[in-house]
Amino acid sequence: MANNHWNEFIRRTKLFYKEMGTVSCPALKGEIIRFNSIGFNHLIRKASRRTRTEQRSRMLLLPEAPKIIADDKIKAIYRRKYSACMRRVVHYWGLEKQVGKDRIRVVIRQIGNGLKHFYSIMK
Repeated sequence: MANNHWNEFIRRTKLFYKEMGTVSCPALKGEIIRFNSIGFNHLIRKASRRTRTEQRSRMLLLPEAPKIIADDKIKAIYRRKYSACMRRVVHYWGLEKQVGKDRIRVVIRQIGNGLKHFYSIMK
């Protein structure tokens, strides 16, 4: 993808992402999941910048994220980890759903006792 097409793709995706706002998650007892800048930034970089191919594949899955989070038939898979750099426990929930021939996973994250937010999406 040429640079100006890529920049336009990122711009449109970011606008779409901002419109997502919040979604109630039945798998987490109806808690509200926020689509904030943390989640969008994680689609672009992890420890280092993700490749354009990886960024694009995750961003194209974004329309499925609110549907998966709001699905009342999905069970959450929980994991916790101590983050030395944040000096807190970080909580993660994975929500998986078969969509067509793909198995898609949405990751919800909570830092300490903070608010739960969308963190990632992948096949």
